[in-house]
Amino acid sequence: MTAAQRLASGYQQRGFAIVRRVLDTATLTLARDEATAICRGDRGIVAGVTPAAPDQDDVAAISRYLGIHFPQAVEALPRSRPSPGGR
Repeated sequence: MTAAQRLASGYQQRGFAIVRRVLDTATLTLARDEATAICRGDRGIVAGVTPAAPDQDDVAAISRYLGIHFPQAVEALPRSRPSPGGR
């Protein structure tokens, strides 16, 4: 079974897929910082998000949510390495 087939199979079985090392460390840090800012209310009102209390640490602020799905925001983050294919 190829890696792509294992990924597809896992997605079909669990409803999600984990792709490791898709983002470099710098981009992942930016994405985590943005997610934390959203959970703290620093990006304005977001439907379904209750801003974290000022005394909550970052882990507590973000851990109240099972998942944060904003691939368009990750795409907008600056990349520290070229994308596959050099584009």
